[in-house]
Amino acid sequence: MLSNLCRGATVNLVDGFSEDCLRSSNSATWRSRRWQSEHPYLTWQAVSERMPDTLLHEGESYAILQKTPYHGLFDPDQVGITPVMLHTGAPHGFVCQYSVARETLLLWSLEIRAKDGVYPLINDTPPTFPEDVTDYLNELTSSFPDTSSSLLNDELTRAIKAFECEAYYNGIDMRMPYTGTLRVGQDADWKYYRGFIPGLVDWMHRKVLDLKFADGRLQSVTDLSTEMAKIRQQQPTAEEHFGNDRRAQDML
Repeated sequence: MLSNLCRGATVNLVDGFSEDCLRSSNSATWRSRRWQSEHPYLTWQAVSERMPDTLLHEGESYAILQKTPYHGLFDPDQVGITPVMLHTGAPHGFVCQYSVARETLLLWSLEIRAKDGVYPLINDTPPTFPEDVTDYLNELTSSFPDTSSSLLNDELTRAIKAFECEAYYNGIDMRMPYTGTLRVGQDADWKYYRGFIPGLVDWMHRKVLDLKFADGRLQSVTDLSTEMAKIRQQQPTAEEHFGNDRRAQDML
């Protein structure tokens, strides 16, 4: 019964739910907080930058740096979800993890916040929610002897909409008929990071690949890591960049 009702649920970042909600292993919000704690010298800038979607390819995880064209990947409207802001790193309301399996581009997992708290199945995959919220909904369900009653449905719906945390879909395995090129990177060299504008651009990563797709089928993989290393060698570090700016201002 609960699994059927949990088409819509979210959890509020208030009271006892806030930290448990954020600490979910898939939580982009919690990852951004952890990111900030690991790089305190970036202050607020790192968590203000848009959190990238990611791609799993040959057992490794990459940040998706560029999408050419931008459109053609997961669209929440197509599955009946109207997203709202997830956090400052995801103002559009969702973060995706894609994968390449059997030379095919797939949507593997999703973190999303729905405007109306309604989360339908995606490729027959139900949403999951933070543990304490699920426990509360199970407790509410157990208090009703008739689990098929409309009254229970109404109570669950009200309880679900009272929360405002994101939902997670894992193991979606839905084919993406994308045609274009995804530029992905990993192992960012943080000493070049200059703030959320321009952000972590492609040449700031030590490993960069271009993956070309046609109707969701992988056509080619081009390794651009050597080219990006040459660009980095010609660029000032963030410390040098801002130092030069300050010296220029002092001369005015």
